[in-house]
Amino acid sequence: MGIREQLQALSEDKLRIKIVIPLLRALGCTYVKNHHGRTEKGKDIIYQFKHPILCRELYGAVVMKNNGKVSKKDQCEIERQIKEATRGYINIENPLSSIRIHELIFLSAYDLTEDMINYFYENCGITCPNLHFILGSELERLIQTIMDKLIRLSEKHHKFSIDNFKNICVQLEEHPYYRDLLESNTQKSYEGEAIEN
Repeated sequence: MGIREQLQALSEDKLRIKIVIPLLRALGCTYVKNHHGRTEKGKDIIYQFKHPILCRELYGAVVMKNNGKVSKKDQCEIERQIKEATRGYINIENPLSSIRIHELIFLSAYDLTEDMINYFYENCGITCPNLHFILGSELERLIQTIMDKLIRLSEKHHKFSIDNFKNICVQLEEHPYYRDLLESNTQKSYEGEAIEN
């Protein structure tokens, strides 16, 4: 069974916990929180990342659906979730302040039609101009990228499975060269390079 088929067989909870949260951490997010529950307000996951141009921490949220292809009936529910997810949420460290969501990812192991993606951009783009879609093949590509990076760094073959992916991400995050690489990429983007005339 291929990666995408394994992902499609997962419940939304298992996809979020076993795949997406470790993936975001391995991709360099500085903070990742499972936010799913009664008070999620559309946000299944909240993450923090360093913006390379603005030189500051920004926040993002992930809205997920993984129980089959999106029907027209699901469309209204997803639209509601996307709009709701763009609203700020309470800052746990300072309950008197609210954190703004700067970008939003809709994620699924299934694909959407181009018409449906355009529908979400047209109907949710005003409330969330930084709306991104990670679907089917794109999610599979991101996972394969993480796998390939660990194979290159460890010089050992690693085979993807749902149960070992979190461990693969942790190994990658803890590898000294990878950590240094993430930090140096962030540092370079902050410091920039001198341009000689």
